[in-house]
Amino acid sequence: MRTAAVNRAIDACLRTDFDAALQLTDSLIRVEPERPEGWFFRAAVLSIRMTDEESFRHEEAFHAALDSAAALIEPIARGKKEPAGMAFLRASIGSYRAYHLSRRQDWWPAMRHGLKAMKKLEALSEEHPDFEDVYLGLGNYYYWKSVKLLPLHWLPFLDDDREEGLRLVRRARENGQYNPWVAASNLSWMYLDNDQPDRAEKLCDEALAVFPGSRIFLFPLGDALIDQQRWLEAADVYELILSQLDDCEVDNGINRLICHEKLCRIHLRRGDSARAVVHGLMALDTPTPPELSFRVEKQRERLQSWFDEGGDPWGKE
Repeated sequence: MRTAAVNRAIDACLRTDFDAALQLTDSLIRVEPERPEGWFFRAAVLSIRMTDEESFRHEEAFHAALDSAAALIEPIARGKKEPAGMAFLRASIGSYRAYHLSRRQDWWPAMRHGLKAMKKLEALSEEHPDFEDVYLGLGNYYYWKSVKLLPLHWLPFLDDDREEGLRLVRRARENGQYNPWVAASNLSWMYLDNDQPDRAEKLCDEALAVFPGSRIFLFPLGDALIDQQRWLEAADVYELILSQLDDCEVDNGINRLICHEKLCRIHLRRGDSARAVVHGLMALDTPTPPELSFRVEKQRERLQSWFDEGGDPWGKE
């Protein structure tokens, strides 16, 4: 019952129906006030919502939910061997804190929380190798750590763990008890980074058949189509996202600017300079909160470079 409620909440998140997702996690909190799962997944919903919105407006509630989950884990684990599920939640709390701090570009505390969380997940995987959900976090960690360290892979003590990371996330998707589409979302971005846009596209198409119009899968789908130079199909994806933003509760300009910059690039590559100019100007004219300007700094720089100097500032992206 508990896992089913959590998975329904995740389904609602993937449909970007965040209010419904919070109603489900809050219901779980009311039914089982002594359990940490409701609070933990409430924080997860808020994290996904802030990522989708490109905002930090639920930050206080996010941290409060993680604090509540952590406090409720303690009496369950005290005085006995910690259950695998509680060890998983404890480690995942650290992972979520690390992810949130990285979105704020608070790199050192993010790294500190992330490394502690990964050590806990590795210990859990050794003690409970059949606890499949642990491999989602481990797979992401191995993959993206290797990406960041690519320039140093010539050193003999550094391994390239990207394939292992992909394998572990696929394993979590196939065997984990929690919603497999979360792993699918993670895999879509990993495939894009790994120059496998066809696989990313296939995953996104499968997901969008289940969650029509989900921006969580539309954004990687658009990038997959760009990478395959399917310009008109990619343009349709970003135009769809723009139409959704007109009805969003929160539109701080970040996602809108990103879509216009993508469309500028698409139409430039198609040879339609007029449309490229229109979308480039719309992107540069889109206001964004000063405290979030770092989220679109590179996009603004590329666009300004194109208007000032011409050429193709996107290069081989």
